[in-house]
Amino acid sequence: SSTTVIGFSLSGATIPAGAGVLVVLEVEGDAGAACLADLVISDANGTALDAEVDGCTTIVIGGDDCPEGYDECGVCGGDNSSCADCAGVPNGDATEDECGVCDGPGANVECWDGSYECDAADCSDEPGVTTLSFGAVSDGSLEVYLSNDAPVAGFQFNISGITITGASGGSAEAAGFMVSTSATTVIGFSLSGATIPSGDGVLVNVSFTGSGEACLSDAVLSDSSGNALDTELGDCVTIEDDCASGVYDCAGVCDGDAVDDCAGDCGGSAEVDECGDCNGDGADMCWDGSYECNAADCPDMPGGSVEVNYDSDADIAGFQFNVEGVTILSAGGGAAEAAGFMISASSTTVIGFSLSGATIPAGSGVLVVLEVEGDAGAACLADLVISDSSGNSLDAEVDGCTTIVVGGDDCSEGYDECGVCGGDN
Repeated sequence: SSTTVIGFSLSGATIPAGAGVLVVLEVEGDAGAACLADLVISDANGTALDAEVDGCTTIVIGGDDCPEGYDECGVCGGDNSSCADCAGVPNGDATEDECGVCDGPGANVECWDGSYECDAADCSDEPGVTTLSFGAVSDGSLEVYLSNDAPVAGFQFNISGITITGASGGSAEAAGFMVSTSATTVIGFSLSGATIPSGDGVLVNVSFTGSGEACLSDAVLSDSSGNALDTELGDCVTIEDDCASGVYDCAGVCDGDAVDDCAGDCGGSAEVDECGDCNGDGADMCWDGSYECNAADCPDMPGGSVEVNYDSDADIAGFQFNVEGVTILSAGGGAAEAAGFMISASSTTVIGFSLSGATIPAGSGVLVVLEVEGDAGAACLADLVISDSSGNSLDAEVDGCTTIVVGGDDCSEGYDECGVCGGDN
């Protein structure tokens, strides 16, 4: 506990007679002030042994042949050196740090790059100043020159006074840098961690339009650890306008013929289609094969009503059929609606049945009326299913495209489109 130490063996083992370190205590406070008290030592039979404390931290059991006394390390006649820490404190906890200083703070000298050393002399040399400046100027091209003592992992700078149209070449391209530009800014970096080695040379060739005084500004260069490098900028340069007409095309070429397309891309190929859309797909095809820019301008698709007739010798409890040749818009009416059937339709299929068990009595008439899109005269039933009240499928067939005949058929003449046996429509 915080004040007491107890030691014993569950197997009956004992500490042989002799001298040495009995146990090591980790303490809070001044270790040199520790002193044992209330001592109890027992033998293998549990009998208390005659024991006393000598020198605060040494337990002496039985006869003591050390007239000189024990030091704080428990050494007879010792000088406390055998258990002293680096500060000379017996049983102390002071240790040497990584810099060899007893109980020291460790490496606490911060170097220029953010690392820590025991001595400032051990810090790596700080790189010298990196310089960006302008090199040669030619027709629409300007060299940006780099002088660097440390490898460069990324750069960004602005150029005022001209309009930047691109950047390429130089040590940036040689190092595999990705270089991008806006009208005022150049940015370069490596996706693979490559760097531009120390040296002097052209960093990048900047293409531009315009004339006047061009100046570098807002330069940021970094090393491979992301640390900013001290950067100095060279003088501005004056760019003369050598275009006699003073007329530049959209690509910045004097008297050039490049123009913006309808999408605003210089020299692009996008054109306005017949519908007035830039780079559009033109008119869409209507149902009848004609083309219009707006579907609302297509001619109306023909449509109408189709009566589906039935002639049945059995009660009908449900029906399902497909319709070919037209597109179904809706279905209702007829004997199905009169019987309270639930009628549902998709663009190709009609289903009718009763939730209450009602049926359409045996007989003939109009089963249901379809509203369709397309030529109503081309409508024809297919995939017919007719069932009775027990859910059994009835023997049914389609006659004349729109008449359903269930069971025996006594109409040898056939049905007209009105479902009339031998009728003339």
